[in-house]
Amino acid sequence: MTTTTTHSFLYYKGKDIASVLLTSLFLLLIFFTGCSSPGIKTAAENTEAQEDQNEEIEKPDNIQISQFIIGIGDSIDISVYRHDDLQRSVRVNNSGKIMFPLIGDVQAAGIGIFDLREELKERLSYYIVDPQVMVNVTGIQSKKAIVLGEVNSPGFFVLDTDISVIEAISRAGGATSNAKLGNVVLMRRAKEDKPKIYALNMNDVWKKGDVSQNMMLEHGDVVFVPRMVISNIARYFSYFQQIFSAIISFESGVILYPQARDVLTHGETETGGGTTINIPVN
Repeated sequence: MTTTTTHSFLYYKGKDIASVLLTSLFLLLIFFTGCSSPGIKTAAENTEAQEDQNEEIEKPDNIQISQFIIGIGDSIDISVYRHDDLQRSVRVNNSGKIMFPLIGDVQAAGIGIFDLREELKERLSYYIVDPQVMVNVTGIQSKKAIVLGEVNSPGFFVLDTDISVIEAISRAGGATSNAKLGNVVLMRRAKEDKPKIYALNMNDVWKKGDVSQNMMLEHGDVVFVPRMVISNIARYFSYFQQIFSAIISFESGVILYPQARDVLTHGETETGGGTTINIPVN
């Protein structure tokens, strides 16, 4: 089972919004890092080997993002290969459970979509030989946010309670040693689908008690923790542009797991069981 797959739950619409979000993130990274591209090098320094080494160093660490977390109210389609009678469209009830034939109640809220698939597969195996289970998320009602960048476990999080930026970073496994916590970026959809971008100083929260910097998260928020030192900002940003392109589909609202996984794992994919998430674009 892999935990490197991701889904998008953001509701931005149109290529213009995607362009604004990505361009704004790019400008913020340039401003906050205070770093510029390396100056002119001698011929000996500017070898191809050196460039390859620099590129490897500048790749964002921990690019793998945890699997989509199911929440109360989310809608799910479940099917079992060659068992059409077991195909069901279910909604996670207020107890966080779903009902499925043969096995009864199954806990769904708070776990990853692939974890749910494995749970269904294991319990169905008492009745079916080697069941091949497909799980598709068809609607999202639960509130979620995503944390990216220099954290140990980037991914999606259910906002089951009031969660601040610091708490979100903590849920993402905490910041890495390369994190620049003085310039955390919060992206949020505002009126007319135009994203607002906030620059937050987590160091001021800890050292000065400035709670205004520790904003509470809302559904659809994206928290980005930048790297402390970036020698080539354009190259570093290009990796995140690929990630956003893979996990966010502004036109159709349909996200394909393999496409996102290919980018997030730099081509390292695992076969076995396809899953998609369809998000209506209003």
